[in-house]
Amino acid sequence: MGEIALSHSRLSVYQNCPRKFKLQYLDKAFPDDSNNPNFVRGNRVHGQLENYVMWLNADQSFEKPAMCTEAQNVIALINNVYESYTSVLPEQQLCLDKNWDKTGWFAKNAYLRAILDVIAFKPGKGLILDYKTGRVRDYDQYGGQLHLNAAISILARKFPEAIFTLDLHDGIWYYLPEENGRELAIEMRDTLNRTNWSRLWNKNILLPLPFGAKIGPSFGEVKSV
Repeated sequence: MGEIALSHSRLSVYQNCPRKFKLQYLDKAFPDDSNNPNFVRGNRVHGQLENYVMWLNADQSFEKPAMCTEAQNVIALINNVYESYTSVLPEQQLCLDKNWDKTGWFAKNAYLRAILDVIAFKPGKGLILDYKTGRVRDYDQYGGQLHLNAAISILARKFPEAIFTLDLHDGIWYYLPEENGRELAIEMRDTLNRTNWSRLWNKNILLPLPFGAKIGPSFGEVKSV
């Protein structure tokens, strides 16, 4: 059997249920769900917001795109990003090979695919927005998506040698240098656990934020450190 390209959603399916991953992506035994109401709704919102950014980039030279209520709720955020960054691009497809070099979306060596809803740049900074139209997961004792985003920001500043790859179900995955990977993982873990999150966000954090650390040569071979 040949290899298939991975994505955040595909990896999430595999972590939840390897059998579902096999049936859905290898055997292709699942029915076509393109008419699923949630899928249609998500596509509509994403498409309208993509058109809006394109409208801004075209100096509003064509008719303003129609917007549903959900899309309209994001306009203020997009306008703020557009005013704060030099370049703002919608719906950018990124595909990497196993060497983490850019390749074609349908290339035979495609290994990891991602669609960036909005990516913005200005000197020294970059920003990625990801729209969520599906079910929102409740926070549990391990925190949630916003906690991960904050952790990613802190680690990126303090540990530039650690290459961030993706966040997956309350976990943040990094490539670490082989010569000091274990020591670096422990230092990153301790940095996150020492952070005063309530002070950082200027609000009370009701849930504890325990960060552990595991390290290994692959996703399936990690062990606690």
